[in-house]
Amino acid sequence: MLCVLVAIAALLPEHGVARTLTSAAQSGDVAAIRQLVKAYPSDRLDLNHAMVVSAAHNRVECMVYLEGVGATDLNEALLQAALRDRTQAIRWLISPIRLKPADNLQLAALVAAGANSVMAEWTLVCELRRREFPQNS
Repeated sequence: MLCVLVAIAALLPEHGVARTLTSAAQSGDVAAIRQLVKAYPSDRLDLNHAMVVSAAHNRVECMVYLEGVGATDLNEALLQAALRDRTQAIRWLISPIRLKPADNLQLAALVAAGANSVMAEWTLVCELRRREFPQNS
């Protein structure tokens, strides 16, 4: 299946590569993403979009790989994870182990509240409080 996806992407124009990368990010297929990254130059792959799609579908393993190969837009990924109540993705995106974690927590909490993403809102508000009062952590 993996080889078929990459072969189809090679035959199709730019849109086919983007669609294949998006599909792999959505389904959590790290092997397909890895093969696309190896097969295509970075200017043909929208790694940030793949990061956002991975966050929206709670595919943390894909997110880890995408960050490692150059995806940088963790803030948009955080908003999408908050919108869809993806707490595992949120925890990874705001984790202090990130070199540069997502920093738009207040906006993400508002997005989560507006979308009735209760667990995402709770996670974000708790993290905001932890950062506001670090001695109580």
